[in-house]
Amino acid sequence: MTRRRLLLATFTCLAALIGGMVSAFAAGTQISVRDVDTRTFPVVSLTVSVTGKAQPSDISVTENGAAADSPAVSALGTSANHIDVVLVIDTSGSMKVAGLAAAIDAATTFLANAPAGIRVGLLAFSAMPRILQPITPDHQAVEAALAKINAAGTTSMFDAVQAATGMFSGSDQRTIILLTDGNDTTSKGTLASATDAAKGARVTIYSVGLQTAQTDFPDLQKLSAATSGRYTPAASGDLTSVYQQILTRLTSQFRITYRSHARRGATATVVVTALGVSATYQLKAPALAAPSPRASTPPVSARASTPPVSAPNPLLSGTWGIVIALGLSFLAIYFVALVLLLPGVQARRERDIARRVGVPAQAETMTVRPDRTIGAYLPTLVAVGDRLAEAGGFTLSLEAKLERAGLPVTAGEIVVASGLSLLFGPIVGWAGLHGLIPAVIVAVVFAPIPFVIIEVAARRRMKKMHEQLPDVLMILATSLRSGHSFLQGLDTVSKEAADPCAKEFSRVVAEVRLGRPMEEALNAMADRIGSEDFRWAVLAVNIQREVGGNLAEVLDTVSETLRERDAVRRQIDTLSAEGKLSLYILMGLPIFIGLWIYRANPGYMSPLFHTTGGLVALSAGMAMMLVGYLWMRKIVNVDV
Repeated sequence: MTRRRLLLATFTCLAALIGGMVSAFAAGTQISVRDVDTRTFPVVSLTVSVTGKAQPSDISVTENGAAADSPAVSALGTSANHIDVVLVIDTSGSMKVAGLAAAIDAATTFLANAPAGIRVGLLAFSAMPRILQPITPDHQAVEAALAKINAAGTTSMFDAVQAATGMFSGSDQRTIILLTDGNDTTSKGTLASATDAAKGARVTIYSVGLQTAQTDFPDLQKLSAATSGRYTPAASGDLTSVYQQILTRLTSQFRITYRSHARRGATATVVVTALGVSATYQLKAPALAAPSPRASTPPVSARASTPPVSAPNPLLSGTWGIVIALGLSFLAIYFVALVLLLPGVQARRERDIARRVGVPAQAETMTVRPDRTIGAYLPTLVAVGDRLAEAGGFTLSLEAKLERAGLPVTAGEIVVASGLSLLFGPIVGWAGLHGLIPAVIVAVVFAPIPFVIIEVAARRRMKKMHEQLPDVLMILATSLRSGHSFLQGLDTVSKEAADPCAKEFSRVVAEVRLGRPMEEALNAMADRIGSEDFRWAVLAVNIQREVGGNLAEVLDTVSETLRERDAVRRQIDTLSAEGKLSLYILMGLPIFIGLWIYRANPGYMSPLFHTTGGLVALSAGMAMMLVGYLWMRKIVNVDV
């Protein structure tokens, strides 16, 4: 009996000992399913993190209780070109006391123990973030940059996170290890903007709060929680072990790929087991067959760790693709706006003729078309635009330009169109370039576009009139030689010449028939067109009508002079074409290169917008560009 009790006691102790060892072993092992990629379903890729010395052979997967079909397990941390890490270190003045030396030692140990396949970058921040070393596989270069760190200044943690997110590129797994001893004090950004930047760049943040008198780090906890990372408080003496724990988590990740048997649209229970510990994930099978990579948005690490799925290259991709797509979108939208802005020219011409000459028969059969100007849809805004133009004192000048351009719109409609462009610009800038500064730049560029269109239309119309004027004068001279009066000659020009000269001369004929003196009608036409050639031609006609003489010969002489002037003007345009092209290239090149760099690496451009020296340099550069533009324009524009 005593022997049996002894054996029972011995067995119980052994069982307790084995159970305790298993429990202790299990307690030291944690497993979590970080990400799941179902873009190539039914092939499913899992990224799991296992703390402990696990091997790929120690990991098994089941789906709905059945073993996974041919799972392929590979260690992520030991593979080259799969993990990118940016060390973000607080170098504010308080870190001198808190332990900047301990932080540098911990980061140096991290670099020494990190596998060669992990690429590392370094960013320090105080009053502003500074990229000390871009992401590189050369750990010694990062260690050399660490040795140059000094503590001084305030804390701009949120700006540092945003700058660090801009350092990543490619499809590797992206991780930020953020160390600070206090909360943010001087950032231009906010916690929300830093979180959005990290989530948008698919970055996981492991934050370390260096414990001092300020031991509460709620912002660090929120940053890590929002990006599926982890927050760890630590004393200066514990930093090396904390960094080693983070490195262990990064190098203890495994990618599991298997073929799922779940029905599309159904939910399957996936269980991953390693070293006696399990983690469960509810897999939602996609309803659509093989969704495109752009339509699916997998989580962070899955996209970083899963090999890219081969797909046809898009027609427009990259930064230039975005610029071209935005340009085409703007042109399409602006074309639609112009269609709504410009009414039916024929209908307005018929109404003008009916008002001037009043032909009842034509008025009865005239087709009345609805007015499709912007004023018909937004009369209140157009009224506000008219008041703004009157308050600004540019109503008359704007109406004169519209009349010179031959556009049947009002000054209020142009002001409203400029305002809509000013509102539409930031949307395009923010959607395409993801930044406040580019959005403001695009808005400033878009706002004057209606006025630029008016100016371009006026120049083209004036150029066409210059080309037609010698022929118009020849028609008028021929009509006078045939015995017609001067008014009949003008009427002949309005019927035989092409637009826009025909329209202007028909208006002169209509005004004269309605009682306006011939000299006033001709001078008004010259002022309306704004051309020196027309003014000279009208001046010659008016002088001849006062002093007498052969008007046909005068018109022949003026026509020949204008032809010679056109020949000289065309020759000058040919000789100055290269200079004008150089002007456009030199003015546009800095702007486009600056926007491209801001899009590719915002951290590199951030000192230009967030420091006094950068703002001074930016202002000086813009002023010098303006002076250079005016100078070169004066050189290439030659008056004839």
